[in-house]
Parts: sequence; C-alpha cells; structure tokens
Amino acid sequence: MTSPKSPERDRSTVIDGNLRLNAAAYSSCGKGRENNEDAIYMADDLSLFIVADGIGGANAGEVASHTAIEEFLTQTAKWPRHGSDAEYKELIDDALHAASNLIHAMGRDVGSLWGAGTTMTLGFRLHDHMFVVSVGDSRAYRLRGNQFQQLAIDDSWVEILVRAGAITREQAKNHPNRNVILSSLGSKDFSEEHPEVGVMELLDGDRFVLCSDGLHDALRDDEVREILADEEPLESIVSRLVELAVDKGSQDDISCIVLEVANKERTEDGVIERSIGRIRGFFSPTPKIRLNTAN
Repeated sequence: MTSPKSPERDRSTVIDGNLRLNAAAYSSCGKGRENNEDAIYMADDLSLFIVADGIGGANAGEVASHTAIEEFLTQTAKWPRHGSDAEYKELIDDALHAASNLIHAMGRDVGSLWGAGTTMTLGFRLHDHMFVVSVGDSRAYRLRGNQFQQLAIDDSWVEILVRAGAITREQAKNHPNRNVILSSLGSKDFSEEHPEVGVMELLDGDRFVLCSDGLHDALRDDEVREILADEEPLESIVSRLVELAVDKGSQDDISCIVLEVANKERTEDGVIERSIGRIRGFFSPTPKIRLNTAN
C-alpha cells in the first residue's frame, strides 16, 4: 500500500449551546504524481470548508485550485456578519464567479495557464446552518441517521448518462468520458451559470464528507457510507477513506474533509483546536502569476 501523508488532526468548535462541530482533513497525491493539483481549506473557526480539484496541463491545475480558494476567501472577507439565507446564497454565488473570472483571466493572459480551471465543493457554516454548493464533479455527502445522500448533482457527462438510464452508476466509474465535466471555475461559460446553493440545519449526529473525484471515483457510495458511520475519531475516518481509495488504485489526487455534528454531552471536553499543522495538499498560499492590468 502507498501511504499518503498524515491527516490534519481533529479540530473542534462549539456551534451553539449544545452542539459541537468536529472536522478532519486529508489530501494525497495520486500514484506516480509529483504535484497535488487539489487544494483544501478549513477555516480556523470551522465556518468554511473547501475542496478544489485543479484542471489543466503543467502546473495550471495547481495554480487554479489554489487561486480559486484565495479569491473566494478574499470575497468572504467582505461579507456582512448578519444576513438572510437568500443574501448569503447570493454572496456565495458572487464569490464563485469572482474566483472563476480571475482564473479565466489568468488563462487568457498567461500562456502556461491556458485551459486552467478547477472544480470545487464547499460548506459554509453560519451558526447552526450549513450552506453547500458544488461545481464540477467534486462532491459533498451527508449521513443523517440511516440516510446517506449526495448533496449536489455532478456537472459531468456521465452523470447525464446515469440519470438518463443509459449507464449504471458503476459503469460510470469506468466510462471513457468519466472525466468530462460540464462546469468548472475558470471556464468562459461559467459566467452564465449559477450553481444551486443548498442550506440545511445542522443536527446532532450529522456527518459530512467533502471530496474530490479521486475519492468518489474509486469508492462506491456504500463504502463511503460504511466508513463514515463508524464510531471512531474523524482522523481515523478520513485516513481510512483516502487509504482505501489508494488501495483500490485511484490514480488521481485524493482530498477529503470529514465533518461531524455532536452533542457536547457525547464528546470529550477539551480546548478548541485552532492551530493547524500543514500537510501535503492542505491549502497554503502559492505564488500567483500576477497580471499586468495597467492600461
């Protein structure tokens, strides 16, 4: 077995008087790859979680995934502290478009970044509610009780075939067009797109997985559900998910964030973790190729 780097240790924060949110993250290069084109981010206060999977030759994908997160964070710094669900949905949509526009401009003006783009899935926590949106084929899942569901539909060619009944979900994993996505940040067409932003109340016992296609292409939904349902620390869960994807032959970069909502009475008392240890693929700012915009 090829062992990925150690996962980000469990982190925790209180989201209301009785509930605590716990999180762990893991990112690994695909087999035989030197660069990890995925980027993942967790806010120190566990209010924002992002997985981005870069697209493009050379280092274009790596630049795109990091740039998307950096620009999204730039936009969130301008957000008001209070607002309605509808207002925050619009803010998220605007931030996605700002990130997409920046990546598209970089691809247009810098030859080595032509074709750069990225998928993205994110969760934004506002008190005891979570906003979730996905672009491309990065995914978000939720396990609530016995119900395990994908929270957004993939923007991909094989997803269209599956929903049309032309192929099965398992056939999609080996379809020759399985990597053809229909939406990405950085594409010219994204300016006309508005991904659906879901919002849900966080309930005791909820568990979430945000991941790149390196994970869900290798694992069946029932395998993800089985591991997610186990009563063990999130660090172990996120490790098992990534390591199983590697064992099953995933050639792609694999990134995963696992979240858990738990009643404080069921969790150990302790200091809220705020410091983070960097791991390979965990988000850290990368040098951008600056554009000369002076005219």
